Amino acid sequence: MYATPLGIRPLGDAFVMPRTFGANAAWYLNIKAAGWGVVTYKGHDYTVVDPQVIDYATAAPAFPRYELLQFRLIGINEYLRMRQAPAGWSASTTSAPLTARA
Repeated sequence: MYATPLGIRPLGDAFVMPRTFGANAAWYLNIKAAGWGVVTYKGHDYTVVDPQVIDYATAAPAFPRYELLQFRLIGINEYLRMRQAPAGWSASTTSAPLTARA
């Protein structure tokens, strides 16, 4: 199990995080390969599935304006959205999930 601190925000039934360090970041490659992970947000663990890269406009409602401005200033234009796993979901892989903490 890997743990990586990320700037995670909830958005509906999903969590959104800036895709820091681009498409080759280890945390992103791990979550993409596994297809799921565990997010710890405000002390609660959530299993998340279905990683999808989304654009600024889609991610913007999840973040306060000052964070969005910071992301744009450092060149982050892509975000990762992962939906909360449905009830009864179980991993169909033997890969260890990524754990992100916010």
